[in-house]
Amino acid sequence: MPKQIKFLGVSSGICAPTARGKMGAELGFAAIKKYANTQKPKIFKKTNVKQIVSLKDLYAYIDNPKYTKIFFNDLKPPTIKGLPRKIYESIITNREKILSDIKGKKKNPFTFLYKFIKKNRKKISHDALVFPHSRNVSRHIKYLYKIFEKIIYNVHETLLNEQIPFVIAGDHSTAAATIAGIKQYLAAEKQDERLGVIWIDAHVDGHCPYSTPSGNYHGMPIGIALGLNRNYAKNRKENILSLQNKVEWEKLCTIHGSAEPMLKKEELVYIGLRSWEPHEEALLEEIKHYKLTRTDETKSGGSKLRKGEEWKTFPGTADEFHMKNKSLDEICSETITHLKNNGCKHIYISFDIDSIDGNIVPGTGTPEPYGLAVDEVKYMLNRFWNNTEVPVIGMEMVEINPLLDEDNKTVKTAFEIIKSVVNNNEHNQPQ
Repeated sequence: MPKQIKFLGVSSGICAPTARGKMGAELGFAAIKKYANTQKPKIFKKTNVKQIVSLKDLYAYIDNPKYTKIFFNDLKPPTIKGLPRKIYESIITNREKILSDIKGKKKNPFTFLYKFIKKNRKKISHDALVFPHSRNVSRHIKYLYKIFEKIIYNVHETLLNEQIPFVIAGDHSTAAATIAGIKQYLAAEKQDERLGVIWIDAHVDGHCPYSTPSGNYHGMPIGIALGLNRNYAKNRKENILSLQNKVEWEKLCTIHGSAEPMLKKEELVYIGLRSWEPHEEALLEEIKHYKLTRTDETKSGGSKLRKGEEWKTFPGTADEFHMKNKSLDEICSETITHLKNNGCKHIYISFDIDSIDGNIVPGTGTPEPYGLAVDEVKYMLNRFWNNTEVPVIGMEMVEINPLLDEDNKTVKTAFEIIKSVVNNNEHNQPQ
């Protein structure tokens, strides 16, 4: 079993601009790393951190004449006077400066972006960054495929070097690539031992091109891993796919090197769900899951409930947390037992920062109220990491968006969670 954590940074970015109009998640890894380097102990060392997909990859994609028009069409704001587009145009205009700063290892290559956001903060809200949905049901899939290949290679290589891959990525689409990399490793080195997935998220992420209302791949990683097809869309109006769309989807679903799906439904457990669509609810009937059902009568870890323009706050602690009337300890135990009983020998944890209450982590593209408290997340992650029945083989943290953050709250929270995992993981060797 691998011993040391290896951090892999992924500035995917291509879904983030169009995920309900939120943009900036591709800067998440850079922001966390920058903050981490000011803290002690040093979590990110040269020997255990590697950025495998950078902003340079995004620029290369946007610079391609074939994709530039598509990209900026996605960014075109319908109501606000061009602020989101100006931000991204600023990225493009200052591309050489950014790359130069990165090459020169200056402390913050994104200074101009933060200054722009700060200057216009009063004009920018989550709603201000909403863009129209495209009917392209396979948006940017060619770019994603290239990113997936890089992630798969590096995850596989990390495991071969007897290290645990900890991926810090932009939008959640990349989780399918991390799963694919682990599956390739298990097939080649561990006689195809079964992988169990713990998905800690406010959302199901169970779309496919036939069912997606937006075309955003951040809502499809589970669809990719399960190999969902048109039969899955029978509970909603089916999207009509071109032959090219169908071929591209099949290619993405089999990127791990097998015609069989990456995951079976019994190998997946959801924790913390509180936002889904009708056809996703049908999927949940076949998958073990824990919905977070806090209401204005139940206490929570700092949740806020949206009522018109008002937010109502409810006090609470981790000890008062319940999902399906179960304690957090019961949920962790049941999750591990479920995966073990279904033959899983390893666990991959996919952690979306929006599983935490939106009041605590505002810097994410799709914040939801009534979420997990930070202590609850730390407790769960450390229970899973330190269990000996089905050991953790990899983890991913996604959807940290510093351009939507307030006083760096989300980045700091993400770092505290990472530090908790590193310091309390009995398999890791802190430096």
